[in-house]
Amino acid sequence: MNPSANKIKVSLVVPFYNMELYLDDCIKSLINQDMSDMEIILVDDASPDGSLAIAQKYAAKDNRIKIIRHEVNKHIGGARNTGLANANGEYILFIDSDDYLIDDSNIISNLYKQANGNNTDLVIFDYKRDIEGKLSYISSPKLISDKYSFNSSSSIANFLLNHYTFNAVWACFYKRDFLQKHNFTFTENNPIDDKVNPLWMLKTESVIYLPKAYYVWRYREGSVTNIKVKKNLYKDHVVMVLSIASFIDVNVWQSVYIGTRLLFEVFFYTFPLLREFDMGDESHRQQMVKEMADVLNKVSYVFNSQYFDEAVAFEKIRLPKNYSKEDLIKFINALKNSQDQENLKNILYYSYVKLYARKKKKARIKNIFNKVFLKGK
Repeated sequence: MNPSANKIKVSLVVPFYNMELYLDDCIKSLINQDMSDMEIILVDDASPDGSLAIAQKYAAKDNRIKIIRHEVNKHIGGARNTGLANANGEYILFIDSDDYLIDDSNIISNLYKQANGNNTDLVIFDYKRDIEGKLSYISSPKLISDKYSFNSSSSIANFLLNHYTFNAVWACFYKRDFLQKHNFTFTENNPIDDKVNPLWMLKTESVIYLPKAYYVWRYREGSVTNIKVKKNLYKDHVVMVLSIASFIDVNVWQSVYIGTRLLFEVFFYTFPLLREFDMGDESHRQQMVKEMADVLNKVSYVFNSQYFDEAVAFEKIRLPKNYSKEDLIKFINALKNSQDQENLKNILYYSYVKLYARKKKKARIKNIFNKVFLKGK
C-alpha cells in the first residue's frame, strides 16, 4: 500500500519514546487496518532505546508508514505537533505508543465514514483499559443510543458538561481543517499530557459521539500519567495551568464551566505535584508554593468571572480524602482574592499538606501543620 499525499483520508500520529516493550503491539494494531488511503506517522522523540528499530522494521513492510525523528526530546506534545505539521489526512487520530486499537480492521474506515459522511469536526468514542492484559470497558456517558450528533454550541457544551467527562486526546477523531483553523497545537517540552482538549471541543460546529470502544488504553507504571516524580516537575503543572486558562473565554459560561473543571482537575488530581510537595526539602516546598501562587494570580481573571461561582457549584467537585468543603471554600476565596499573595500561599501550603496526607505519614503531617499554621504550638 502506497497512498499518495493528496489522497490521504486519515493520518494516524504516534509519538514514541522508550517504548520498545509496547510499540510492537501498537503498530500491529494500526497496520491491521483495512484503509489503504491512510498514513501512519511514527514520531521518534529522540528515543534512546530500540524503539526506532521496531518502527523501521514495520516501515519496510508497509508503505503507509513514515518515520520522523527528533534530534532532541520535545515530549509528547512536541511530538504530536510534529506529526500534525506533517500530516496530509483529512482527519487525524493521535495514538499513544503504549496503547493500541481494538482488534477490528474496520475501526479507521468506520470512523472516517461517520466523520466524512456527516461533515463533522470531531468524533468521540469510548475505550477499554488494559491493566496487565485484563481489559475493562470504560464508558463516560450513561446513554442508550448507538450514535449521538450535536450541531450547536449549546448542545455540544451540554453533552460535554453533563455526560462526557474523559478528555483524552486519543479518544477523539479530529478534522484536520478544524485544528488548523483554530491553530490548535500541543504544549511542547512538557511531560504532562494536555488537558485543554475539552476547551477545543467548544470551538466545534459539529460533534458525533459513538458509545463504542475503539481504543485500548494501557494503564501501566511509568507512563506519563504515572510518572515517577522528579524535582521541579511542578513547573510543568504551572505551564499547564497557564495553557488551560489561555483557552477560557470568561464571557462564555460553557467555557468557564469546563475550564474550571480542568483547572480543579490539575490542582486536585494531578498527583505528581502532590508527591513532589512531600519531598523533604522545605525551601523547595516554599518555592513551589510561591510559583503556584504566582501563576494562579496571573489567571485570576478566570476565578473572578461572573460564571465562576456557578461553575464550582455545577461541578460538585469530588473532594479527595482529608479535604473538606470548608477547605474548598477557603481555597476558592483565596483564588478570587489572589492579589493577597501571602494568604494565597498559606492556603496553597495548607491544601497541599491536606491533599497529600497519608496515614503512614500522620506524624510528619502533624509536624508540618504545627510549624506552618500553629507556629509550633
